[in-house]
Amino acid sequence: MKSKTWRDVAEFVGTASIVAGLILVALEVRQANNIAKAQMVMNIGAQANEFNRSTYENAEVAALVGAISNPDKSNSPKLKNR
Repeated sequence: MKSKTWRDVAEFVGTASIVAGLILVALEVRQANNIAKAQMVMNIGAQANEFNRSTYENAEVAALVGAISNPDKSNSPKLKNR
């Protein structure tokens, strides 16, 4: 009877260890997924900032973007025809 009790305890401890390990793995996967999402959002923001910076550093492109976004303004800079 005593050996069966030890067997039951060992089986329970083994099962509990497996369940705890699976829970930890699930938490790590969730954390890695959240980190990947945050990095993706940051990369998209950096790309948008780079696009805006390159757009507005060029005077002609900045004037074109300003004219497109505000077509009713009469004081929009005019682009030269080439």
